[in-house]
Amino acid sequence: MKKLPLILLSLGVTTLFSCQEDPPDIPPPTPEGDTTFSTRNYLAKVEYTTKDTVGTTTYRYDAQNKLSWFANTYNKAGLIQDTSEIMRSAQGNISKIIYRSNIYNGREDTVDGRMVVQNVYQDAASKYTYKTVQYTASAYPFRDSVIYAYDAQARIKKESAYYYDVAGKKYVLYSTTDFTYTSGGDVTGRKIVFNNIGGTTNNYEYTFAYTYDDKVNALNLGNEAIVLGMGENWSGHNPLTITSVYPGADAKFNQTLTYTYKYNTANRPLTAEVSGALGGAKTTIVYTYQ
Repeated sequence: MKKLPLILLSLGVTTLFSCQEDPPDIPPPTPEGDTTFSTRNYLAKVEYTTKDTVGTTTYRYDAQNKLSWFANTYNKAGLIQDTSEIMRSAQGNISKIIYRSNIYNGREDTVDGRMVVQNVYQDAASKYTYKTVQYTASAYPFRDSVIYAYDAQARIKKESAYYYDVAGKKYVLYSTTDFTYTSGGDVTGRKIVFNNIGGTTNNYEYTFAYTYDDKVNALNLGNEAIVLGMGENWSGHNPLTITSVYPGADAKFNQTLTYTYKYNTANRPLTAEVSGALGGAKTTIVYTYQ
């Protein structure tokens, strides 16, 4: 089974791995505009190139200019290919996320459970309170739940994930993610804890720390990025360094990624060179706008 580059894990991208080679039916992206300047400056595409592996994320927006769809594709077989369709309420808030990927051999018109459906709920103040996750894998249905807690500035400070214990007929906490922020709202740290690893009472904890530039993030989604699992889009600025720290024997995976950008005339990134990854591999990121 092939794995995604550590750079994507450091950004907090939430996805699944696949050994299958056939991608789902992914509609073509919307037309792209000038990469050096555009009037709207909406992010259309991001390409990550590490050695001979190229990953591409494409984006679409609705009539209210809210993110409505994004897809991840790769130039190699055996890596995940997926789409996420975002449905919104009349107020423009996320109400449902439909995720399809080649790990399920799902097709764009699949409605028979071979896709992940996330129903997202909010309170009267339009804060995202929790989401339920329903999917089928290996012929067994799963139902998970994620709950959100907020700080005084209405930013998500904790994400608690539960799995549904069919035998016990109850939800069981299996992981938490704590977020810390700068006064300006950029995420400065994440602490992830997985509970009861290996059937024991031991927890597995690791952390990420972030520093930023003073330019404009190509796609700043704030709390929505956490709900969508889009770690590269939860802050208003672009990361300069991302430092990951793992416990015990896994300290060998510790690393600090360093980003060097070129910007367009709207102070949004055009390219980024990323160094510091394990093994010395460097990644080039290219941003395209519409």
